Amino acid sequence: MRKIMIIEDDPTTRDELTLLLENEGFQVLAVTDFTDITGQFAEFIPHAGEICSNQQRKTASHIPARDTLINSGGLEYDSRFGLQQTLSEHCSSGMRQPLSEIGSSGMQPQPSAPCDLVLLDLGLPGKNGFTLCMEIRRISRVPILFLTGRDSALDELQALNLGGDDYIVKPYNAPLLLAHINALLRRTMNVQEPDMLEAGGLSVHLTRGTASAGGKCMELTRNELRILVHLMRHPGEIVSRADLIDALWDDHIYIDDNTLSVNMTRLRGKLAELGLPDCIKTRRGMGYQFLTRMIRPEANKLP
Repeated sequence: MRKIMIIEDDPTTRDELTLLLENEGFQVLAVTDFTDITGQFAEFIPHAGEICSNQQRKTASHIPARDTLINSGGLEYDSRFGLQQTLSEHCSSGMRQPLSEIGSSGMQPQPSAPCDLVLLDLGLPGKNGFTLCMEIRRISRVPILFLTGRDSALDELQALNLGGDDYIVKPYNAPLLLAHINALLRRTMNVQEPDMLEAGGLSVHLTRGTASAGGKCMELTRNELRILVHLMRHPGEIVSRADLIDALWDDHIYIDDNTLSVNMTRLRGKLAELGLPDCIKTRRGMGYQFLTRMIRPEANKLP
């Protein structure tokens, strides 16, 4: 699941952005302590801060629109007024992941990006967005999208020169904002995603969509490939069916519980043809587990 960090000091803006992004399947870290934002960025570990209760999410999803700004694009936002009711309708399907909020601590920065994208405002308490952008750039190449009410060309130029990847001025069009976010994530994924995954005697070629073992090769469908890749990226871990569905939704693949069962059966059949019938283990009532022990293709076993 893709992870987005929101650095925005206005509570209404922060909650509404969180609602919008979580309804799109993102995991969100909404910063509420502005004393050490760079340190919090370095500490962001997926699912570690899921502290928002169901009641909090219900409250966030019913934030009233306090005024109306309408244009032909719809779904406008202005930090002075809040999102219009049309955005509440756009997000009416409910939030997929809990709101994550953390405070300041002091762990050392990590070399790899702890999140996939940062939404950054300019006007913040303490350090402004320009300074934070420079500090994040010293430790990470994570995409930074400035989202601000400042519409000066000089501000935009400075933001991009300091390492920002995109700049959007409020009021913004919500579908257009999501399109900019997804474009940045696709660009980053194309740079960072390896072309080959290997584990336990199984090799998966991502761009070719194939799995191979013991000198044999099988073509995988898109769904089969994404399921297998997600399991292989969590070796030895129990991955729930809900997590698999979320991961596939995150890649904009429509899938439900029945579709997952059909694709899992077909995937296991192809792995069995490669001599690896047991590399995906079902943990009843829990999910699936990609075995991390060395797997020998059955065709290579001695009689």
